[in-house]
Amino acid sequence: MGKIKITRLSSATLVETIVALVIILVLFAITATVLMQTTATSFSVKKLKAVQLIDRFADETEKDKSFFSDDKIEGLFTLQKRVEENDFKKKVLVVKFLVVDNNGKLVSYQNRIFRE
Repeated sequence: MGKIKITRLSSATLVETIVALVIILVLFAITATVLMQTTATSFSVKKLKAVQLIDRFADETEKDKSFFSDDKIEGLFTLQKRVEENDFKKKVLVVKFLVVDNNGKLVSYQNRIFRE
């Protein structure tokens, strides 16, 4: 009678399977972290652009001595300038600069003090 050839099938052990799962979970966590940072960075870039617009608008206001309330559309943002007189000193103005996006959401603001 002939011999029956028995072959063993190679398979992964439980330890190898757990190691593979841990590697997959670590890669997933890294991907999720990078995705979250990218989303946060895009918001930071939007806020940074808004702050730069406020700085430029404030410099123009001081240079032109245009101390009156005004709105200005600049790309995706609306710059709002609100001028208030100081109650204590008449020659001092408080100017509020606001940057609002197209959805009407406040992106950034600054209060500056100017002398007339």
